[in-house]
Amino acid sequence: MNPDKMRTTYGKLVYLLMDAQKPEVKEMLGFSAVSPIRTVYETLEQGGALGLLKEDLIRTATQEIQSDGRSRREIQSDIRAKERAIERLSTKYAKSSELDEGTIKQCLYSIGDNSAFLRVNRDPCEQLIGWLKKYFHPTQAAPGCNLAIRYGRGGARLTHGHGQQYSYCLQSLTLWREILGGKFLALLGMTRETNS
Repeated sequence: MNPDKMRTTYGKLVYLLMDAQKPEVKEMLGFSAVSPIRTVYETLEQGGALGLLKEDLIRTATQEIQSDGRSRREIQSDIRAKERAIERLSTKYAKSSELDEGTIKQCLYSIGDNSAFLRVNRDPCEQLIGWLKKYFHPTQAAPGCNLAIRYGRGGARLTHGHGQQYSYCLQSLTLWREILGGKFLALLGMTRETNS
């Protein structure tokens, strides 16, 4: 986390919630200001609707519809197909589970939101890893392709040779890629689709 981000309203809220978890503050408030995150999986499991995640239509119902290089007609067709899939699944599982249509739709939209999040946040990490491996040698700097940094130059606070900086970049990008995308798709049993 960038320390600057913790100076915003979000950061202040996080600090407030951390303080609210202290036993003496909880006792004074008379309630806990923090509750566990409720996941799509838990919601479907508790409602007896886990079968939803194995439906053939789930990919259509949760797909992110992108407009890049596509006609308006194609986009509208995908939107209609997505909405039909959402309606069919929510109607089917509202009848066969303890969940109502609104909750099932919310779960489907949440899965779709995650796909959009991954495209915007995880996929650039994958792209940068690919470029790093394609354009830079792990240990030898080519002319014009030196990743070395030196203290005091360009705002650098450390000194690293090319190989050390290459490893640092690769490790950092790989870590962020895994943090941003690893567990969710495995939980759903879906394969990841990258947009190239």
